[in-house]
Amino acid sequence: MGIALFDFDGTLIEGDSCFLFHRKVFGLPKVLSAALKASILHGLSQDRRHRMKQAFLSDLWAGVSRDELRTHCEDFVSDLDRAMRPGAQDRLSWHLGRGDQVALVSASVSDWLEPWCRSHGVESLIATELEDIGGVLTGRIKGRNCRGPEKVRRIKRAFPSLPEPVFVYGDSEGDREMFTLAERSRRFYRPFRR
Repeated sequence: MGIALFDFDGTLIEGDSCFLFHRKVFGLPKVLSAALKASILHGLSQDRRHRMKQAFLSDLWAGVSRDELRTHCEDFVSDLDRAMRPGAQDRLSWHLGRGDQVALVSASVSDWLEPWCRSHGVESLIATELEDIGGVLTGRIKGRNCRGPEKVRRIKRAFPSLPEPVFVYGDSEGDREMFTLAERSRRFYRPFRR
């Protein structure tokens, strides 16, 4: 059997799981404040996406235990289910039913995606990771933000020889490089939008 590589935000769900998660945990005013600070500090930098994301996450999570983060993440699964695009679960189930490997490949943080993956039978998660020291979050991203070429690097590390056929589902510029892993007929750009 083959493999199906799914982007998450905007592809399987409507919206951005990072915003949805942080709005639920911290409330809109604190999220907007952290986002504004990150934009002011890093909005014009060369590596702005990575730096802005790291500054945002640091503002909210530095010094917090990973266990506390995980508790919030477990409570977030039903929110993600409500945000799923029509047809997305059917397509996931189709791939799982065929016996394909299914991998979620996302720039979002693995901590809030992992419980969702577990509840939907998705065994492989490739996502942005948060650094911790002794179980306490530093607020820094471990390695690089899992976007664009970084998605492909991590996919190839996780699956040194990709099973054929490869199916790719994505919705943005951050998925462009991932689309090159599949034949044109198995590339699905914004597949669940009406």
